[in-house]
Amino acid sequence: MHFGTHGTLEFLPGKENGMTGDCWPDRLVGTVPHFYYYYIVNPSEAMIAKRRSLATLISYRAPELKKSDLYGDFQELKEMIGEYRESLQSASERCGDLLENIGVQSGKCGFLKRNAGESCSEKDLDFQEEQLYEYENSLITDGLHKISQEEISGLLHGLNGRYVPVGTAGDVVKNPDILPSGRNLVQFDPRLVSTRTAWERGQKAGRNHT
Repeated sequence: MHFGTHGTLEFLPGKENGMTGDCWPDRLVGTVPHFYYYYIVNPSEAMIAKRRSLATLISYRAPELKKSDLYGDFQELKEMIGEYRESLQSASERCGDLLENIGVQSGKCGFLKRNAGESCSEKDLDFQEEQLYEYENSLITDGLHKISQEEISGLLHGLNGRYVPVGTAGDVVKNPDILPSGRNLVQFDPRLVSTRTAWERGQKAGRNHT
């Protein structure tokens, strides 16, 4: 069994297709059944794993997405800029000191390279706020990958010598129909290939070639 994606086994030396006993993936796997948890969004490399390591792929999903928010120096910089904006209206005498401190803090965040004691301009502040907004609202995965009940069921089917249902790999957001996970990945649905038009054009090309 292999857990994860981008394993070493399927990229070892040997033929790309139709491997023989001299190819390292074939030599290492031998006749042992091979089950491989693979990321559902990566169809192209999943097919390499299937082809070169004789794998039954059990698909898994990434964790759910969440807004990244800010922390540490970035959160402090956002608060300092907010304090400056508020001081413009209620305590303008503080603005000079705040700009100097913002200049130092923006340097810690890697936004601006400031000379010692140099203050930020309004243009600098606009740039920093844009960057902070982008960072704060970026989507990140919420924790580590987890093997759900669907994936476990798929693996147990295989380990018991039973058929593991086939499922298409791809982007879950663009094509929710690829769910549930825990299925043996394929790159495309063979029922949709080829289209009637493509089949007819292929026939015509074949007749013209002969």
